[in-house]
Amino acid sequence: MPVFSHTNIEISTPVAGVVTSLNFVLSAIEPLSSVGLNEKTGNANFSIYPNPATDELILSGELNGNEKFSLTDLSGKIIPVNVLENKVNVANLESGVYFLGIEKDGIYTSKKFVKK
Repeated sequence: MPVFSHTNIEISTPVAGVVTSLNFVLSAIEPLSSVGLNEKTGNANFSIYPNPATDELILSGELNGNEKFSLTDLSGKIIPVNVLENKVNVANLESGVYFLGIEKDGIYTSKKFVKK
């Protein structure tokens, strides 16, 4: 979700004995990344294969079952994901590029993969 900020500026100048005031409102939109402001990012020690994938994605590495998983497409749409025995069923996904995110010990890491 983007952050909106507004700044009010007032400029007053005397012109021929009359004070003229101009008011401006400056607005800015600052986009946030898909990672929240208070989240740490890093490189969790895991990998995914095969890449590209057709039916299932296999996770390997230092996973202990306490991880939180997320799946997003290139537009940022969050897709429900279930990880069972270090495997993710991707058979029903449309062909394209996706990101599998893993939060472990307060560190968030994502891996990009292609669905054939």
